[in-house]
Amino acid sequence: MTTKLYKPISCDYVDYIEILAMRRTAVNIIYLDQGKEQLLDDDRIVTWETKSKEEFLITKSGLRIRLDFIVSINGQKPGDQCHI
Repeated sequence: MTTKLYKPISCDYVDYIEILAMRRTAVNIIYLDQGKEQLLDDDRIVTWETKSKEEFLITKSGLRIRLDFIVSINGQKPGDQCHI
């Protein structure tokens, strides 16, 4: 169970994630774990889901990352103008 209240990310960033998933693009994801430690994952995004009003991306290896814990994907940060 997540302890931090979910903070929705911008629709533009969700669109960016969606395009990366559709293209099966290799990604470098920097994200925060529950202890707020930065972690790195090189993988592919296969889908995203909403569960209990929280949004997650799912990688090919099965990693589930809550969208508001993402620091960057391929250098693009939430809030940046995303370029693919």
